[in-house]
Amino acid sequence: MDQLPNHKVPRLSSPGEKYRDIQLIYQLPKQDLSRYGPERGALYGGIVLRVLDTALGIVSRVLDTVLGIVSRVLDTVLGIGLRVLDTVLGIVLRVLDTVLGIVLRVLGTVLGIVLRVLDTVGALF
Repeated sequence: MDQLPNHKVPRLSSPGEKYRDIQLIYQLPKQDLSRYGPERGALYGGIVLRVLDTALGIVSRVLDTVLGIVSRVLDTVLGIGLRVLDTVLGIVLRVLDTVLGIVLRVLGTVLGIVLRVLDTVGALF
């Protein structure tokens, strides 16, 4: 395994695992149907190919269905999560707006006091 490039090392859920699966498909020998004779061997070979094709079609449809269900569940969960997040952010923004309003009024009052003090001190000199 040390001699393989990192992307070809068959680790669980990695590109290397997918690469290994593909290589096994290429390396597995075809069924030896020649013992049945050329006519029957070709017939049986065709049957094997049709069965494999049907099986792959079924697996593909099952995977599509499962992925569709997972996608709909995630959309629902994310939709609920986004609505909750939107509500929480709305509350936070209203609180910040209120706090900033109070801070600005306090600063305005303090600035007014400072300006009156400066006017009073300036009048003394």
